[in-house]
Amino acid sequence: MALFSIKKFALLWIILLFFISFSYSQHNWPYPPELKKDVAFWQMVFTEYDRDQYIIHDSENLGIIYKIVTFDSGYLESAREEHLKQMKHEIELTLLHLARQMEDSLPPVTHLEKYIMSQFGENVYPFVLRNAARNIRTQQGMRDQFRAGLSRALAYLPAIEEIFQQAGLPRELAYLPHIESSFHPQARSKVGAAGIWQFMRSTARLYLKVNDKIDERYDILASTQAAAKLLRYNYEQLGEWGLAITAYNFGLNGMKKAVTIHGSDYMKVRESFNHRNFKFASRNFYPEFLAVIEIMENHETYFPDIIPAPIPQTIRYRLTSAIKFPQIAKLLNIETDELRKLNPAYTSKVTTGRIPIPAGYWVYLPADADLSRLESNGQQEKVENLASRAPQLAPENKTNQKSVVSPLMVKQKLTDKPVSPLSYKKPEVIPDNLILADQSWSLVENNLPPPVAPSEIMVELRQNLQRKLLMTEDYIYVFANETLGHFADWLRVPLSRLQDINHLGRKKTIYQGQKLLLDFSRVTRQDFYEKRLNFHLQILNGFFAEKVFVNCQEIRINAGESVWKMARHQYKVPVEIIQYFNIDTDFNQLHPGDRLRIPIFQTNKSLEETL
Repeated sequence: MALFSIKKFALLWIILLFFISFSYSQHNWPYPPELKKDVAFWQMVFTEYDRDQYIIHDSENLGIIYKIVTFDSGYLESAREEHLKQMKHEIELTLLHLARQMEDSLPPVTHLEKYIMSQFGENVYPFVLRNAARNIRTQQGMRDQFRAGLSRALAYLPAIEEIFQQAGLPRELAYLPHIESSFHPQARSKVGAAGIWQFMRSTARLYLKVNDKIDERYDILASTQAAAKLLRYNYEQLGEWGLAITAYNFGLNGMKKAVTIHGSDYMKVRESFNHRNFKFASRNFYPEFLAVIEIMENHETYFPDIIPAPIPQTIRYRLTSAIKFPQIAKLLNIETDELRKLNPAYTSKVTTGRIPIPAGYWVYLPADADLSRLESNGQQEKVENLASRAPQLAPENKTNQKSVVSPLMVKQKLTDKPVSPLSYKKPEVIPDNLILADQSWSLVENNLPPPVAPSEIMVELRQNLQRKLLMTEDYIYVFANETLGHFADWLRVPLSRLQDINHLGRKKTIYQGQKLLLDFSRVTRQDFYEKRLNFHLQILNGFFAEKVFVNCQEIRINAGESVWKMARHQYKVPVEIIQYFNIDTDFNQLHPGDRLRIPIFQTNKSLEETL
């Protein structure tokens, strides 16, 4: 076991950063500069390190690399895990020790301490190091896995890319299986996602046949057509490819909630959305995709001499009457096992002959199969009257009716009409307003309590704000409606100063509950506190001036309704205002059974109409 040379690693990192910044000028994908280090990190994972190598890094800032560890191939998995655990613990203790040394104005001493400090740059503070001690992560190299996936991809991509192009979608979306399954047709995850596109069963049923006869998630062509529809639908709903691709991993409804809170800016959502399921994998799904595009567009450089994996030449044949699987093998004089390998989507009930394949289902047959044997078994008359053209995902007004052809298949017989992605019906089972159960609300009571004088509620809100915003240190926790620009104005310092001392890079977006270090070199804490308090009181006074406050009503969090839609449509109150009435509640960490106070307002105009 040996450690990777730090000098070699640093040189490689610089080269990758330069190369990626140059190469992406040719792509139209949303590529914020803030993602440069993250994309470069994934390029290294995919192209530089094999499964025997592990990167110990910071999970929040992928530019911070602590160690590269290489194991002998004979090392057992359990032994690797234990050794990596010890190394992570050593780094954690070192970070905590450095934080204490910094508070005592002591410099780093050991080589490891000096190297770790160099990763954070200048103006690092103790709390930054303590936070980093909680964010240590290990990433296994994937070069060998990516290489094997690339070999399979080169065989399948001609058909997959054409499906996406016919759907009017960017062809680079065909590269997504690299992240999902390494283009392994029979891939299955621990949570039940299956096929090269890793569809969960519930999502697959919106677009594919998943029943006791067949699971089309394992059919490359059918599942690719489904993926094209899903990605197109995600884009139609979210309007931005970074969000749409992230939704493929995190889920459309969860991403819709993020957009409702933070808007349609991908980077703002990525940096600020706080949800217990929006973790490392979801936040890095789009940067991984950008890294894959770079590798695939230059795969000869990264993986020279790669050749496509051998796959059988097949015919995709549509049955016009029910027939049992073993009967097809017998008629075509091929082994049942061979036919099963060509049709991994069919269940054992079908392949063993317990139930027949229904009419209208597809089967993959050897390219040299004698179809006259099938047709003499009752297929011929019906087949001869069918339209022979490939499935179409292109808009119907396009003239290109070219069949989808790849080494995967030679010819097809279909009865279906072309499917236009511009006219397909949005699945009713994915309503726009569907929110996860742990983020929904319902009323506890329907009757409002007696009215409260506005002056009384303002006194209560002011007292709560004074308590919430009180500070005794040089840091604060972000509250509703606050931005980094506000803090810079109140402190009379450049925005870049706050970005630097909090190691935000060029990020301007912050999230509620985030801990921020402040610079009180130009104003006192009291001055800052008063400006901050007045800012929130002005928001409340402005809202109270436009509407007549009635009282508060308590609601209980339950499944089935969205707090954001209830606030906007039912109560006509922004969520940001509701937060002032629940000042100690973290809206990003709500659970079923929690309770909220909802302020009830009536507009001055509507009040006049009722008098």
